[in-house]
Amino acid sequence: METEIVKDNNNPEIELKYKISLEDVIEFNTKIVIQSMSKISRKLRFVGFFEIALSVFFMIIYAINMSKLSLTDIIAPVIVFIIGLITFSFGTVLFPRIITRSVKKMYKNTEYYSSEFTMSFFENNFTEKNNVVDNLIEYSEILRIEETQNLKILMTSETTGIIIPKNKASQTDLEQIEKLVLI
Repeated sequence: METEIVKDNNNPEIELKYKISLEDVIEFNTKIVIQSMSKISRKLRFVGFFEIALSVFFMIIYAINMSKLSLTDIIAPVIVFIIGLITFSFGTVLFPRIITRSVKKMYKNTEYYSSEFTMSFFENNFTEKNNVVDNLIEYSEILRIEETQNLKILMTSETTGIIIPKNKASQTDLEQIEKLVLI
């Protein structure tokens, strides 16, 4: 038997209208990717540090025995040192830049973010509408609420969520949304 979800009434308790900026999407994606990559990032930093320490150790050993060195003995630790720097910096410097570049491309090439969103919050559910989507979401589908400096994010899975820019809603509305979702 199929159940039909019906809006509580025609008058939402809260209604927000806003556009999601590129900066909002970058902030959301950076938070989600960094959360999901945190263990890998720690391992990369450890491996990078180990590679750097190992290459420095060999450089010191080789410096002591300078007269017996071949060109390969000199180049190998330098290459390992460079690889260590890249590995170490990947999670902290390079990866966020890659995310930003990828998100900019996605933002420009999708219609989803180009139109205004209307979010209508009712007693048991809410709607998310724009030119691309018309979703009715039960509060029970929200796993948790994440927060960044500029966003409230209603997480629908570990990697997806509904972005609400804090500057597009009053503090009272944001608190009321939290109460509705967390009941």
